[in-house]
Amino acid sequence: MRRELDAIMNEFEDPLRTNIDFTDRESGENSMDLIASFDTKPDLKMPIRHGVFLWGTNRLSEWVHADELELAAGIVPGYRVFRREPCESESDRDNGFARLWYGEQSFRAKPIVWLEVEPEGFHVGQRVEVKSDYGKRQPGLATIVEIKWNRYEKRIEYSLRGVDLKLNRIFFADELRPAIKLKEFAQPNITVGVATGDDLPSLASN
Repeated sequence: MRRELDAIMNEFEDPLRTNIDFTDRESGENSMDLIASFDTKPDLKMPIRHGVFLWGTNRLSEWVHADELELAAGIVPGYRVFRREPCESESDRDNGFARLWYGEQSFRAKPIVWLEVEPEGFHVGQRVEVKSDYGKRQPGLATIVEIKWNRYEKRIEYSLRGVDLKLNRIFFADELRPAIKLKEFAQPNITVGVATGDDLPSLASN
């Protein structure tokens, strides 16, 4: 499946274009149908997975829950890395829905073709420390505000927001580590201030 997806990504300059014809002119087979068949087989355990909806579709109503169509239309397709997990409702699970999360936003959806990626242990809204790498970059604390797939580097990228850092660039996992919660190391009778995260940006745009 991954080889099929990579082949499609390399064939088109911009995978976010809609109405792309994936039909083989000789065989008449549609490669997107082939790929979709791998991800639409029922999975009774529904393990947590992470992935990206790179390909546009005008038929959201076929796989997104009717109550959340407007929300989904604002954040897919795109390069955001979503977390897929089982729905809380048994009836939703029985109807084939899973819940897809991006930060505090989520919607219910049925299995559909996506690019599955390996998670790196970070999430939107998390406080992280930027590593100095022996003085090569400015260290400090920041909040993750976007997690996206970088189609050029073929790996996940992170956008950060911080008060004292110059963050007009993207970061990768090897430049970050989870921030230590100072209060866990506070001694008795000593008050330690813990920085809070900045407000997250709107998800209405990619």
